[in-house]
Amino acid sequence: MKSMGQWLFISALFAACGLAAWFLAAQSEMSFQTALLVAMIAVYVLVSGFLELFRYRLKKQVEKMAAEERAVFSERDLEIRYALPAPGSASPRTTILIGAIAVNGPLIPLMIGPLALLQYIFDIHDPLASVLSLVFGFILAWSWWSVGVSLWRWWATTCRGMPTGEVQWRGEGASLLWPKNHLFEKTELGHWLSKRREP
Repeated sequence: MKSMGQWLFISALFAACGLAAWFLAAQSEMSFQTALLVAMIAVYVLVSGFLELFRYRLKKQVEKMAAEERAVFSERDLEIRYALPAPGSASPRTTILIGAIAVNGPLIPLMIGPLALLQYIFDIHDPLASVLSLVFGFILAWSWWSVGVSLWRWWATTCRGMPTGEVQWRGEGASLLWPKNHLFEKTELGHWLSKRREP
């Protein structure tokens, strides 16, 4: 569960996006919606850059620690535990990037694709047909995620050498995976198949 500070930070980011969009829309010929999208992308890039800088500096500090000190801190904090790649594993950044592109990349097109086909290709604007196409798109996108994230999880552990705990932690941080034992985590194809194999 998120702490009060995290909720305040997220609320402040949304408020900053709204103010920036309002200012940008007033100073240019952009609509507020387009300006809001631009502001949200800019804030996302800035926050992502800050987090990458933080993780880079943390990695350098962890590299300087004595092995005993590193072991103590690793038990308390996953950020420190996974600051350095596991011996023999490939780059975590590349593994996560490939997962984000291959799994999350197609989700929005799959979700809105049926509605776009219905309205822009077949020129059908019936409300019931639109709702059904959105439901179909949601099912299609969720099915893609369920299969794709299971394949990515297997690939990250088997082919890239990333420990399962790190896959889970990094996957959650990149919005690829739901938290362990979450209701939606159980909709992963791999989770469902492993349950079916159990006696």
